[in-house]
Amino acid sequence: MKKIISVFIVSLFLFSCSPAYYLASGGVDFTNLTKDGFFITESNSVSFSYKPIGSIYSECSSGNLQKRYKKEQPDEYSRKTGFSDTFWRTANYPDALYQLKKEAVKRGADGIINLTYSKKFDKNGAAVSLSMFGMAIKINK
Repeated sequence: MKKIISVFIVSLFLFSCSPAYYLASGGVDFTNLTKDGFFITESNSVSFSYKPIGSIYSECSSGNLQKRYKKEQPDEYSRKTGFSDTFWRTANYPDALYQLKKEAVKRGADGIINLTYSKKFDKNGAAVSLSMFGMAIKINK
């Protein structure tokens, strides 16, 4: 009887603590940046001449937005919290990419090369923070 109870307890422990199977895929869409002539690539070399402007970065962290809730529907990265005037926004590539482009344009750049990014997740697989880095460039025309 002790052996049966021991096997049951060990089995319960092993199977209840096992991580769940997880499969995901996705991508980073550059369309919103490139449609107005902005150049962006993950490559560290390009086939045209350019002037390097400087290294730039953006960071995006999940958290509460303190905007008043209006009639607009939140997008796929936001969800309404229990409070009437806040949303929870998940760290996401479009926001971080938009911020990176904004930083590049502010410095007079019209492109970014050597784009890299990293994402940190919590224990449940939700995105907690996202960092993007690249070199802002001015394309010689």
